[in-house]
Amino acid sequence: KKLNVDTSDVAAASLGEGVLPTGTTKITINTGSVTSKSKIFITPKTKTSQPLSVTAQINGQSFDVESNSSQTKDIKFNWWIIN
Repeated sequence: KKLNVDTSDVAAASLGEGVLPTGTTKITINTGSVTSKSKIFITPKTKTSQPLSVTAQINGQSFDVESNSSQTKDIKFNWWIIN
């Protein structure tokens, strides 16, 4: 069954894209949809030898995505929050 996700409210999106910039190991994704119990799925769109992990979730504000070490190129990824 097809599932449609409304992404029109950017501040409260539950689906989106992010980029871990070259030379960094962490990025914060701001969205009001996240809770302390949210399941957040990360799917890299750029080849990388390092896994991407969700390391922090702030209720109603944001979540952090991290890699073990900095990369030599931007790492693009999709994210999806399920509450």
